[in-house]
Amino acid sequence: DKAKHEQRLTSGTKLLQRANFSGDAGTIRFLSATPLTPPGAFFQIVEAGFDRQISNKMVTDGLEVYRELLDKSGKPVTSTHLGEVIAVRLRVRSLRPESVTNVAVVDLLPGGFEVVGSSLSPGISSIKGVDYVEVREDRTVFFATVPAETLEITYQIKSCNRGNFVVPPVFAESMYDRNVKARGLGGKISVTK
Repeated sequence: DKAKHEQRLTSGTKLLQRANFSGDAGTIRFLSATPLTPPGAFFQIVEAGFDRQISNKMVTDGLEVYRELLDKSGKPVTSTHLGEVIAVRLRVRSLRPESVTNVAVVDLLPGGFEVVGSSLSPGISSIKGVDYVEVREDRTVFFATVPAETLEITYQIKSCNRGNFVVPPVFAESMYDRNVKARGLGGKISVTK
């Protein structure tokens, strides 16, 4: 049982120490062989990597988020040509009667794609309901107040490599209440000549 699984990490005399622990650990306790004196100790857990399987379940805990990849005529696409621009349409809404403030909507790009610079400006946003936009190499992040009605965000991406790519699920989470979150479905897209 994951909740009952506990792992103990014991600190020795090293200034920096690294330890691996099981992904099944429900609790982690840090112990020191010697008493800690001021300034004390700093412990950090770093998680890295990626999901090996595309999730086939949506998460709707107070929010709902959905993404579509659309061609020029507004139809969903699962394949495109190298360099062709496609539209990304994100829809997010609160499942509560009131708006949810301080929500981060994280849209990971498929590998081999990049944001079309002219379609999205980083910084203070001109998109209604979105306060701030971050454009990164592998994702876009929108900081928004999410209403009970649907908040729609549209921007463009284009392929810069040929191949078959995973489209990671879009994710939305209240930055100050981690129990309020949503995850859409992932997918696949192929890029040909």
